[in-house]
Amino acid sequence: ANALAELIYQQAGGSDQVYDIANPNGSPTWESKGWRGFSMIYNNGVSSKAGGVTISIRAGKNDPGSTNVVTIALGVPNKSKMDFDASNCHEFIKSLFLSLVAFWHCDKGIVFTDPFSDAVFSEQITEIGWLTYIKNTNGSAMRNNPDLIAAGIEMEPVSIGGTLFSIDREMVSPDNEVQVARAKLLRAKLMDYKLIDN
Repeated sequence: ANALAELIYQQAGGSDQVYDIANPNGSPTWESKGWRGFSMIYNNGVSSKAGGVTISIRAGKNDPGSTNVVTIALGVPNKSKMDFDASNCHEFIKSLFLSLVAFWHCDKGIVFTDPFSDAVFSEQITEIGWLTYIKNTNGSAMRNNPDLIAAGIEMEPVSIGGTLFSIDREMVSPDNEVQVARAKLLRAKLMDYKLIDN
């Protein structure tokens, strides 16, 4: 969280953006609101075709379709699978995700890929992802659900309140039938508890 705050304080914003709450130098704080929302993009200077990584963070609204979202593009150079430690990736993504959940005070949050979302529910982006955060305290009741436990879905309390659901420690894929089945099961259970809409 501290590293993310440092990135925002030092790197974000633009000369044409004016914030209602700002640091003395005009840079944004976590409480800042601006007329065109807030966004920042970071990459490692390598193209996606060569295996580059890009992270973009957007919050607030600059048009009716924008929402609080983090997009992480992981380049895959001429390979069908990612060539990295999946466990470390899971921990990094989870840490970043929970930092944003804490600062945005959101009711729900998901980490997903478009192909995986389509495999779970093809009609629209579902509210289930690789990681799913539910603030509603009713979500805690699901931590002892025998079906979810038997399916291997990880469920853990979050320090700021709510529950984090994890489909797998490996990155999700629409071709992984076990992961898709877990996501569909979690979606059904959350809908039964009226914690998500789709």
